[in-house]
Amino acid sequence: MNEVITRLNEIEEKANSIMEGAKAKKMQMEERLVFEKKEFDARLKEEERARAEGLAKELRKEAEQELVCLREKNRNAIAGLNEYYEKNEERLAEEIFRKIIG
Repeated sequence: MNEVITRLNEIEEKANSIMEGAKAKKMQMEERLVFEKKEFDARLKEEERARAEGLAKELRKEAEQELVCLREKNRNAIAGLNEYYEKNEERLAEEIFRKIIG
């Protein structure tokens, strides 16, 4: 009977030892998961920042290209108006004069 009790006691101690080991392993895994989550969050945040920066750069480039295009259109329009005025200066002045006195 003593032998059975001793053996049960040994089994219980072994079970407790296994449970403690499992708890320690669980805590290590939880700590590792927390660490990996923080790393993942940091990596994700950096990727988002890089994408946002790239998108902003692309949008600035597109806006600059559009401005160049608009400036060219404006120069062409002004040049066209200047050419029209130079060709029709006398006629335009005559029309304005007639409207004023007419």
